[in-house]
Amino acid sequence: MRMRQLVVLLVTIAAVAVTSVVAAAGQGTLPDQSARTAVRLRVDTLASFINSVAGLRVRVVDGVVDKIASPRVFILKHKRSIGAARAAIVLVDGEATLREGTPVTVTGIARTLLGTEVGPQQPSPAFTEKERERIDALPIVVASTVETPDGVRLVTSR
Repeated sequence: MRMRQLVVLLVTIAAVAVTSVVAAAGQGTLPDQSARTAVRLRVDTLASFINSVAGLRVRVVDGVVDKIASPRVFILKHKRSIGAARAAIVLVDGEATLREGTPVTVTGIARTLLGTEVGPQQPSPAFTEKERERIDALPIVVASTVETPDGVRLVTSR
């Protein structure tokens, strides 16, 4: 009987130790945003569910450049032009070499306009009046990558 109590005690101690290590591992800093898996969405889905996906890393597929506000801000629409759904893409680091009608895939953090201006990302983008007019009331992706469907990167560092 004594041996059984000793085994139960050792198993309990081991379980507590493993639980403590797992709990402590989750209390560190947040993982690098670029290493996290992105939620794959189309432009119309992002536009419909921005309040549900704001703050998440997203990968917007099947997008086509609709309008260009500046080298760092442009508007995407769905390649099949389903409805009036649009999304604004904002580059914090770098500029994109684009043309209207170019198909692109964008990866970044989904935000609202207010969330972009006062959110935790640093540096926070400051918008010109022209950029603000173009992106007002649109869902925003603070982009880390913009590329063609075959993987050619379209962003250059400043």
